[in-house]
Formats: sequence, structure tokens, C-alpha cells
Amino acid sequence: MIGIGSNKKIIDLYNDIKSGTLKLQPDFQRKLVWNKEHKENFIETILIGLPFPEIYTAVGEINLTTRKTEVLVVDGQQRLATIYEYINGADTFSYKKIKKFEELSQEQQKEFFYYVVVVRDLGHLPLEEIKQIFRRINSVDYALEAIEINNALYDGEYISTGKVILEKYNLCYSFKEPEISRMKDLEFILAIMVTYDSGGYFNGYREVEDFIRNYNDYYPQRESTLQAFEKVSNLVNQLDIREDSIWINSRSCYFTLLVELLKVQPLISLKRDVEKISKLLDDFHSKVMENRTFDREDRNQYSQFYKAMYQGTSSRKNRTIRGEIFEEEISKVL
Repeated sequence: MIGIGSNKKIIDLYNDIKSGTLKLQPDFQRKLVWNKEHKENFIETILIGLPFPEIYTAVGEINLTTRKTEVLVVDGQQRLATIYEYINGADTFSYKKIKKFEELSQEQQKEFFYYVVVVRDLGHLPLEEIKQIFRRINSVDYALEAIEINNALYDGEYISTGKVILEKYNLCYSFKEPEISRMKDLEFILAIMVTYDSGGYFNGYREVEDFIRNYNDYYPQRESTLQAFEKVSNLVNQLDIREDSIWINSRSCYFTLLVELLKVQPLISLKRDVEKISKLLDDFHSKVMENRTFDREDRNQYSQFYKAMYQGTSSRKNRTIRGEIFEEEISKVL
């Protein structure tokens, strides 16, 4: 068995987190995603004295300020964070099944603090080896999305470019907090980047990992890609799009819009073309709604677009159909 297993009391882990000696979220860890119910069920497990899976840690760098060696949580971040929040009285629990920590009797609080957690110390390993262990631990954990594992394994040029786009430009406004916590917004941006870079549509997100891996060390189009996204972001934020529009309410249509605007952005003048493109989107929306059917024998391009925006939306075939139809329309006004 890799690493050295030991028993640690919750009170010791709590104080290590509080002092910063135990680092809950190193760069390769995923964001916290447990909801109130998950957290409450986990705390209940401790309160009734049942065991939970062991925590994996590794020795990190020396903190020159505290002059102590940091310990990185390789696996078990959410469990430890939930324990820390519960003790501190954070408002992240519904308290339907459990009492607040401060409402426990002194004896119950002591029992909670003395609860033993199995911690497996992997020792002082190179960061790449720690990441490899993290990947393998989570390779059978279907709670981890592919984008989360990619974020853990790669921190280079390509994925960092996607993060810059995500942070600087308001292009993922429709994503809700649960999606953001699972990095679905980053996955969306990366899929658009790969489509733009490869010059063609593909199924789902299957090509994304290849690009993240292949351009991890160096992404030569980084600056031009950032400039293209900046221009498209400026354009999209100036467009007059109706609230009930397919371009806002259908993520598949929004995906098509961003990809096709990226392709033609060198031809676009913000001062000259904003009004024309706004009108195009409004007219296109109306025509698609007028032809919304799945079973017409005489399907025109608008009924084809409608079908492709609702059936198999992430397939290469339907992405291509939507892209080609919209590409033809926008070429008429530029």
C-alpha cells in the first residue's frame, strides 16, 4: 500500500487547517461542489460514529513566512472543508437532520473532536507524481468530470488561455452556480476554442483533452485567440437580442453563434455592423420559430436548424448543420 497510514483526530486536522499547515485546495484540486444535503449527510456520518474513506495527503513546499512545511490534501478536500465549516458554524448546512455544532452538548462536541480520521501520507513527492496519484484515485470516481481531471493534470498554455477568456469576457452568463462549480463554463469555452482552432465541429467535448495536452507547453495562437474572443465579446455585449431569443435561451444556438462570429470577426466592424447583426439574429429567430417542426417532409434550412438545436445538440452532425446554415446567413450581411 502506497504511503503511510495514521490516525488523526478531527481537532488536530481542524487546527492544521486553521493554521494553514494543511492546505485544502492546491492548484490541482477541483472546486467544492457538495450541496447542503451532501454536507449534512457527511456530518451525520461522523455524529453517529460511522467511518468514512481515508484522506490522502502529501508534503508540499516550505512556507517561508510560517517556516513550516505545508501539507497538501490530495484526496478528501470536500470532507475536510465540510468538517471545518461545520465547526465554525458556516451557513452551508440546512440543519434538518443534524444540530449545529454549537448546539451539541459539551460531551458531543468532545466526541466530534476526538473522532479518528485515517490519513495516508504519501510523503514528499514531485508535483507531477502527486497529480498522477490524484488522477488515478479519481479515475473510478464518476463524480469527477473530465474537465476537472484535465484541470488537475494540465496547467499550461491552452487551459490557462481558456481561463483568461472565462474571467475577462462575459460569455458564460447563462451558467448556473452548480455548473460553474463543476467547471462546465470552462469546458464550454474550451470547446469553442478547439472548434475555432481546428476549423471544424466535432462530437461533444472529445477533442478538448487532446488540445489541452498537445498545447500544454506552448500555444502559439494564444494572443490571436485572446484578441478574437475580445472582439466577439465586445460585439455580443453590444447586440440588441430579445430576451426570448434562441440565441440566449438555447445553449446550442449560443455555441453556434460564438463559433461562427469568431470565424468572421476579422470582417466585422463594431461601429458598422452591430445593428445589422442584431437585425439578422432577430429575423433568424423569427424564421426558425415559424418553421419549428421535426417531421416536415419539405424542411427548409430554418426547420433543419430548429431540429438541430434540440436533437443531438452536441453531435458533430447537428453542430455542423447549425453552423453552415448560420454561416450562410451572416455572410449575406458582411
